[in-house]
Amino acid sequence: MKNLTIYLFCFLLGAFASCKKDEFVKNSDVISDTVSLVSGSQPQEYNLYDEVQLYLNATTSSAVSYQWLPTNETTSVIEFVPNDYKPTGWSVANGNFFGGYEVIITLPDTTIRMGIIVYADEAVVYCANTFVPNGNGLNDLWKVYYNSNAVTINELNIYNSRNKTVFHSGEGEEPAWDGKYKDDICESGIYYYTFHFTTLQGGKKSKEGMIELMR
Repeated sequence: MKNLTIYLFCFLLGAFASCKKDEFVKNSDVISDTVSLVSGSQPQEYNLYDEVQLYLNATTSSAVSYQWLPTNETTSVIEFVPNDYKPTGWSVANGNFFGGYEVIITLPDTTIRMGIIVYADEAVVYCANTFVPNGNGLNDLWKVYYNSNAVTINELNIYNSRNKTVFHSGEGEEPAWDGKYKDDICESGIYYYTFHFTTLQGGKKSKEGMIELMR
């Protein structure tokens, strides 16, 4: 039976500027892993660090269909974003949440079933690198996803290509941008963000990267 390869891509957006406060630690690790599994083997375990995105790629030659449980997604690749999306039945213990997936790949002459277990820190912080603020109700906001019980967003700034601040939010304000500057619609293009956050344990960190505004 042909092996199923599952790719784990853990990545951060590239940094574009230095931290403005020395007490904050900039996250810069880039982690990637590739794991080959055989149908019927023990579930693979993934321990996610803070600021990662997990893609599970079950693309298999000659596959007729895919099904991911418990989410019932039918694409060959699915994305797991900590704190933004937790499948039903996942648990939280000792500051981490964990749970599992099973992918069912139907081939012309057989069926492959694979198990995946994911552990992630509740203090993980995630934000997308594109958004489309066109008013259709889909992906209209660029925002920081985080668990407010484990993380405090201290400050968020977004800059245009001329290094002008087009958005700012402070502690207690929603870290979300609608693509406008003082009620004026910003043009399509590349913008840059930086924000500082504090974990429940008192750790001070920062994250920075690029946003593509599309219209």
